[in-house]
Amino acid sequence: MIVILTTEDDHSTCEVIDWLIAYNKPYVRINENDLVDVQLVSGNNQGFDFALGLANRVIRLSEIEGFWFRRGWLNVGALNLSQGIDLNPGLVRQINRHLQKERVELQGFLGHLLATKHALGHPVKDQINKMITLWQAQALGIKIPAFSITQHSSQVQAALQVQPLITKGIEGVANFEANDEMYGNYTEEVNQNAIKCWGSSFFPSLFQEKLDKMYELRIFYLQGKFYPMAIFSQNDPQTSVDFRRYNNERPNRVVPYVLPVELEHRLEKLMQAIPLNTGSIDMVYTQDNEYVFLEVNPIGQFGMVSHPCNYHLEQAIAQFLTKKLPHNENQPNFTTN
Repeated sequence: MIVILTTEDDHSTCEVIDWLIAYNKPYVRINENDLVDVQLVSGNNQGFDFALGLANRVIRLSEIEGFWFRRGWLNVGALNLSQGIDLNPGLVRQINRHLQKERVELQGFLGHLLATKHALGHPVKDQINKMITLWQAQALGIKIPAFSITQHSSQVQAALQVQPLITKGIEGVANFEANDEMYGNYTEEVNQNAIKCWGSSFFPSLFQEKLDKMYELRIFYLQGKFYPMAIFSQNDPQTSVDFRRYNNERPNRVVPYVLPVELEHRLEKLMQAIPLNTGSIDMVYTQDNEYVFLEVNPIGQFGMVSHPCNYHLEQAIAQFLTKKLPHNENQPNFTTN
């Protein structure tokens, strides 16, 4: 049995499941909003096991052959002490905060047990530190962009005198919702007018040299194999700084790509060092003919690479989970009688 932890609206999960069905492989999909009943988690010197209730079935660790962490968390222990308890409100809040810590600890342990199976992705490693990853990449001889983190406008002014700058999140992409509206952050170019609006100091922020790019690279990594795609985002002012500002009327041109062997070797060492056996790598190829590493997203979208480049990543993931041969060597039979 294959267990998939994901979200209800993730279409890529559905496409991988289609392949599992084609391979006649039983699976259980757990969405992060599905309530999971912790019937029993046990461990002794002979090993560990759990029994988790989900809808009308029980999932046992011993029955799981493969696990895919797509995204999300196991929704366990969602009760608060405050329900029906007559205590000082301040004390209740403190106890509830402690129970939340207990919940997170349990989620992490269950995720670790799932990852001991034939696993793709890891629930505990879904949010890696992007700055540490830059440090790891540089240590492996992979070029990175020059950057600084500061909370002082004077430092930004000085850096801007040397080279053009962009600013982006230290942690990554943020999404907010208010009054049925969605808000998010993008990579932005820094200019003098913006600096004047910040005042003398602000929250510590990341500033990075603006690379003179020829094209961007989105590289999906799957257990030792790379699937690169070149994105010609610099040809459109709307996407030149951040290609996530999609131009639906005139989409960026994308093509399959072949990485230099030496770069693949270094990226492989990086993924092992993090460690991750899957993820989306972002790089830039500059006008100076240099490959510059930006970041790794452990749970990045791969459909945007799979379909335009005909990589059939959904099938490759299903084959990994079911321990089948690489695609085109073990094709399922879609015919019906």
